Amino acid sequence: MERGREVLDWLFDLNTMITFKYDPDYINFNHMTVLMNDGKLLRPLGRRSPYNQRYLLDGVEVVKYDHDLEKIIVLDNLRMRESPSIDSTNLSKSVQVEYEKYYYDSVLIYKNAVFGYDAKTVFLDTIDGITAPWYRICIVNSRDSLERVWVFGGYVRELSSSEAGNKAILNDYHNQYCDYLFSIGIIKK
Repeated sequence: MERGREVLDWLFDLNTMITFKYDPDYINFNHMTVLMNDGKLLRPLGRRSPYNQRYLLDGVEVVKYDHDLEKIIVLDNLRMRESPSIDSTNLSKSVQVEYEKYYYDSVLIYKNAVFGYDAKTVFLDTIDGITAPWYRICIVNSRDSLERVWVFGGYVRELSSSEAGNKAILNDYHNQYCDYLFSIGIIKK
């Protein structure tokens, strides 16, 4: 009940008149909005914005993807970034080694890891002479919840739908990833 009270207090400031308007045409990266006022959006959970379309995400034009279907494999160790820019803050995260209950804390995503992504920048960036977009990948942290970080696409490869849906191929990539983490001392067998 306390959570419900917090939501009501957030929605309805008792000192001011609150008016919500219905806007069926408003769509953002996450949802299609039903009700909005000056600073609050009420999004129905069942009305997510469509995939494979362009949106603004934190001021950056991206294409939205389904992170359960779209996957990349990391070809070389990559820094996790707060936003899609080499000048962006490096993030240190606790990353779960998929299919295992190992975690590592690092600013890096290590090679051979496979991650789903939910956004890819429309603009291309050039780093180390390589021109590519940025990917917003979904990592599982030590609390078993999803976090999203940006990685440069010059050191990743998109998996085909047949690769991304093939458990044997994904298990092979995962074994290569675990072998690499073991070789550099991140996990112990």
